[in-house]
Amino acid sequence: MNILIKFIDNINPLEPYNWVLHESCGAVNLFIGTTRNDVNENGKIIGLSYEINEEMALEILTKICNDALQKFNGEKVAIFHVKNKVNYKEPCIVLAFSSPHRNDAFEACKFIMNMIKKDVPVWKREHYENNDSKWQD
Repeated sequence: MNILIKFIDNINPLEPYNWVLHESCGAVNLFIGTTRNDVNENGKIIGLSYEINEEMALEILTKICNDALQKFNGEKVAIFHVKNKVNYKEPCIVLAFSSPHRNDAFEACKFIMNMIKKDVPVWKREHYENNDSKWQD
């Protein structure tokens, strides 16, 4: 199997990176999505928490990964997503994709992240400095 998907409490970005390494590949693209210290109409964001329908997400992510491996000449892909609260600067998703050539790896990560945002059942709750929180669309 050339796909590894995990929903975990804490992400070590080296784990998906090391998993996708392959002797036939000259490129590994590693995307790390982090929580930013932002302000919106509800206040200063100090963290995010996530809820995931893991069974549905796994099915959809597997299809997305298979599509990306075929479309972008990939060898391996790994996606790790947190399933708890993360503070700003902490990784909430790590995506690693290996392929023989760099352009394919870059385009694959862009494709996968766009499809995740569009299709995967993940819900995000913003936590604010004033101890309030709110689910986001």
